[in-house]
Amino acid sequence: MTSLPPGEIGPEPFEDLLVLDLLDRADGRDRLVGSRCPQCGHLQIGKRAMCSACPSTVIEEVELSTEGTLYTYTTMHVGSPSPRTFGHIDLPEGLRILTLLDDSVMPRIGMKLVLNVDSESWVFTAPSTETVS
Repeated sequence: MTSLPPGEIGPEPFEDLLVLDLLDRADGRDRLVGSRCPQCGHLQIGKRAMCSACPSTVIEEVELSTEGTLYTYTTMHVGSPSPRTFGHIDLPEGLRILTLLDDSVMPRIGMKLVLNVDSESWVFTAPSTETVS
C-alpha cells in the first residue's frame, strides 16, 4: 500500500451512482433499476457509471425483480418519531439490497416480500392476500 506525503490529498472520489432514484416506471408499473457489467457480470442496484468489481465503464441497465426474500432485519428506535425496520432482501437475480420495510410487516426471516411504491417513497411489504370468489 502506498501513502501520500503529509498534507497531500488523493484524487477526488468518483461518484458512480448516476441517479439517486433507484426506481423507474416502465409499461405503467414501478420497477427497481440495476446495472450489470458485461465484462465481469457484476450486478448492482441503481444506474451506475462504472463497475465496482472491475475497471469497466461499459454498463448495461437491467430491470430487477420487485419481489424477494427477507434475509435479515433490524428495527431502529432512534432518529424518527416511531421505530423503523430495515431489511436485507435477497432478489432472485442474486443481489442483496438494504431497504426500508413497511410498518405493517411483522418480519420473519425467509418471508416473501414485494415492492410497494407510493408518492412519497418505496418500501418492501408482505404480498397482499386476495381471495377469489
